[in-house]
Amino acid sequence: MMMNAKRNIYYFQIRQEISGALNFLKHVYSVFGFSLQLVLSTRPEKYLGEISMWDEAEQVMCFFTGHCDNCNAGVTFM
Repeated sequence: MMMNAKRNIYYFQIRQEISGALNFLKHVYSVFGFSLQLVLSTRPEKYLGEISMWDEAEQVMCFFTGHCDNCNAGVTFM
């Protein structure tokens, strides 16, 4: 039980760091008059490896981008 709590805290810290870095990039682009749109790319039609590995990787990516509810190929998250 303790390991899950530590892991969850670690995941939320990583999520905050990633969000902060992406927001910084968005700000830098805006300073120069550019807009930044980030899109999460997920499993292609022809993929290598086990489906379970892809499912887990997609869940982690969706969690870190904050789009657990609608993680589909090409979802815009920023």
